[in-house]
Amino acid sequence: AEARAVASDKRADEYKALAEEYKARGRKEMSELEDQLKREFEKEKQEMMDRYMQTLKHQELKVMETQKEMEAQQHELEQRSAGVAESVEAIQEARERVLMAES
Repeated sequence: AEARAVASDKRADEYKALAEEYKARGRKEMSELEDQLKREFEKEKQEMMDRYMQTLKHQELKVMETQKEMEAQQHELEQRSAGVAESVEAIQEARERVLMAES
């Protein structure tokens, strides 16, 4: 009877050791899964940031392009205005000459 009790205790200790081993293995696997999820999350986050930055750069280029177009149009308008002012001045001078010649 005592030998059976010792064998039973020994088996119980073996089962406890196995249970601890499975727990440790489970914790290790959980830790590995958490690490993998963190890496995947960081990778996804970085990809999203890269796409966002790419979009911002694209929009910035569009704004710069539009700004250049506006500057070119403004320059063209200034040249036209200067041309119109010269024409008006030439017409006024011609009118004055005509009036002088008539008097």
